[in-house]
Amino acid sequence: MSAAGPPLTPEGWGSRYRAEDTPWDLGRPAPGLLSLLDEGVLAPCRVLVPGCGRGHDALLLADRGFDVVALDYAPEAIRLAEDLAATRGESRVRFLVQDFLCFEAAEPFDLLWEHTCFPALHSSLRQGYARAIARLVRPGGILAGVFFVGSSPGGPPFEATTEEIEALLSPAFEKLAWEPARVRGHTRREEWTYVGRRHSSARHSGGCAPRDRGP
Repeated sequence: MSAAGPPLTPEGWGSRYRAEDTPWDLGRPAPGLLSLLDEGVLAPCRVLVPGCGRGHDALLLADRGFDVVALDYAPEAIRLAEDLAATRGESRVRFLVQDFLCFEAAEPFDLLWEHTCFPALHSSLRQGYARAIARLVRPGGILAGVFFVGSSPGGPPFEATTEEIEALLSPAFEKLAWEPARVRGHTRREEWTYVGRRHSSARHSGGCAPRDRGP
């Protein structure tokens, strides 16, 4: 991701999608998600995919039998995701234009899949992210994802360390796996795979975080 470009508002993200300035988009599902599915770590259930972008991960999860709700802050991203789903004849994903930090569900999810939502959030929004994942994953449910470690000048992705991410997640989740991602046998030190179980006794505090996407 490049620091240059429009501000991180829905319109700014839309501009980047229209200009195809989306270097975070692999054009396919995240290899880390494929690995977790193929290894049987994640089984079909109700799953929330925040920051879904063009929907590659959400569509893969639907294809594997998951009941998927996918969110994005940018209407343009959701339009592209719905177009991709239509070309594949996939109608099992519910795509919504929503601010993940303020999203409220009728009931919490069994699984939350993280890939490109967290690194797009300025550090000032990370406590809001922690509150959202605690609120939206049921006790005993699973948070799984690939977290970007490092930074780009000015962001996004915004700077994060493994220690900072682990400290952010640990109040609400028991760590089951936290290790450098591996793709085709190669370790990717800038990406770490996390799997955690929601503590049954954890409580989230507060509601929606103020929507200021950074400096």
